[in-house]
Amino acid sequence: MNEKVLVIAVAVVASVILATQFVGAVPATESMAVNFTSIGLGVVTSSWRQAGESDTWINTAVHNLLWQGDFEGNSVMEVRLVFYDYGTPDQTYTYHEIVTFTGTFLQEYTGTLTIMGGQGNWRVMSGTGELSNLRGQGKMQLSGSGTWSFTGQVHF
Repeated sequence: MNEKVLVIAVAVVASVILATQFVGAVPATESMAVNFTSIGLGVVTSSWRQAGESDTWINTAVHNLLWQGDFEGNSVMEVRLVFYDYGTPDQTYTYHEIVTFTGTFLQEYTGTLTIMGGQGNWRVMSGTGELSNLRGQGKMQLSGSGTWSFTGQVHF
């Protein structure tokens, strides 16, 4: 009977030691604040089209951007503006963008990111390379002629 207790005790101790080694190897997913800007380098393409015979008009444009701050690199931004009741006092619009960024994060991690934005918010959708597990979201604001300011939180 004592041998069975000893075997169980050794097994428990061994399990705890092995589990401790694996728990220590799990990377932290601590959230960190980010701040960066993107500066427009020019419009690559832009087009307007009317949605059927309605007062809805759609503007689609592709822009090249330079990023500075916590993210540094270049990106291509595809923008879609949809204007409802275009040309009337009741005109409204929605704004959506998809950005493909290539560069570095904190001058250390390299890769690409796909970021979705619109209506003052942004969110990381996916990444590659050392940025493949980066996720985050935040606020964006047009702060000057072709310059966007971004703030938010990211984590790996």
